[in-house]
Amino acid sequence: MPHVVYTVQAADEAAGLPGIAQKLLGDEAAWFPIYAANRSVVGNNPTIVHAGQHLIIPEDGLAGAGGAVQVYTVQVADMAAGLEGIAGRLWGQPERWRELYAVNRGGIGDDPRALQPGQRLIIPREAGSGTPDRTSRGTRGEMPTSTS
Repeated sequence: MPHVVYTVQAADEAAGLPGIAQKLLGDEAAWFPIYAANRSVVGNNPTIVHAGQHLIIPEDGLAGAGGAVQVYTVQVADMAAGLEGIAGRLWGQPERWRELYAVNRGGIGDDPRALQPGQRLIIPREAGSGTPDRTSRGTRGEMPTSTS
């Protein structure tokens, strides 16, 4: 089953999987497929999640999410500018690359520059708009430079 990996944020801890389902799928009642895919990570209580946990989100649920999020496939052309370029293209704000990384860290790994062509990323959208959220302004954050 196609899926993406979501990294639980601190703000997700209060509402658990129902809150994550609301955020990603637009329906808090749609938490069970997320739970079924992540029972070994979450344990027996779907209302208890912890920041940093990596959850598998089945893409079939995202397809019916009513625009809460979109799934983006990394292209070869994205490799040079990385997350900063993707955030700039989708949101018009390259400095928001950290938001993309925070949500997708479980799929990307510890190095935000470690994107691979064909990799699938969760792209949050502004609630109800169907377009990437361009309303919040983050602080300018440059991508880390390579140490090699």
